[in-house]
Amino acid sequence: MQVDARTKEVDSFVDKIARKPGKYQNPLIDITDLSGVRVILYYSSDVERVDSLIEREFAVDDANSWKRTPTSDPDRFGYRSDHYVVSCSPSRAQLSEWSPYRGLKAEIQVRTVLQHAWAAIDHRLNYKRASEIPAELKRQLFRISALLEVADDQFESVRQGAARLSSTYKESVSSGHLNLPIDRDSIEVYVDSSPRMQQWGAAAVGAGFNMEPPNFEPSDDSEGVAELTLASQLAGFADLNELDRFLDQANDWGEQALLALRPAGVSNEWYMTPTFIIASLIYIGSNLSREELERSSGHGFYVDGVLAARAAIGR
Repeated sequence: MQVDARTKEVDSFVDKIARKPGKYQNPLIDITDLSGVRVILYYSSDVERVDSLIEREFAVDDANSWKRTPTSDPDRFGYRSDHYVVSCSPSRAQLSEWSPYRGLKAEIQVRTVLQHAWAAIDHRLNYKRASEIPAELKRQLFRISALLEVADDQFESVRQGAARLSSTYKESVSSGHLNLPIDRDSIEVYVDSSPRMQQWGAAAVGAGFNMEPPNFEPSDDSEGVAELTLASQLAGFADLNELDRFLDQANDWGEQALLALRPAGVSNEWYMTPTFIIASLIYIGSNLSREELERSSGHGFYVDGVLAARAAIGR
């Protein structure tokens, strides 16, 4: 999500009043864009949630607002974002900290990244209405607008499909069925659900790894999940069953391998997650060459540690 905000400069405010003499009897009340906020989101469902938040928290000037709905004019030119003119709601206006803004209006635009891309390019083209467009360009611009709308719908569909797939994976793993193909979603579910993660996290602490995230570390482990997915694929695991069997067999040599890995290339200050620890075990226990390891990890000192750990356990 990206949120941009701006407040009209005094010179711009005065110029707007001067351009239309007599229109603004009370400029501070009549001019609706004294301040503006633009909210840019990834998915159309996020737009709907932000719309609901705005409509709940502010008094919306419906006459000067526009919101795309399933019944919106299909021939309306351009891929329009939702546009609100708002003021403080009656309950909020009674609060002392909001009372100075009582009666003032502001604009809020809510759009997806694709709507934002259309708006940025459309602004450069300077066509405000369909009637202004040369006939030879009109069809092409309408097609682009339609394609962007279809793309937004498809991204939303993919998001919903990913959520359904993740739910199916969770049900399968929680039931002990690990015959799921190796991909980002299945690995993420395995990481969240498998006791192997806690087991090898504890083993890593015993080997001297730092498992406490620093303050600046993001709350998610997306990089670790990606690394574990890649390691499992490079090792040739067909499904989560094979990954789980590998980690079960690693009980015979894994702790010794971790002890050999850390002094070779990892300081106590280097934060490691259980996902990176398990990826390391896969690299240690696999038949990948040094060149393959370097291509996958990108860190020469880490590869040295993996190879040293292999030597220590005789693999």
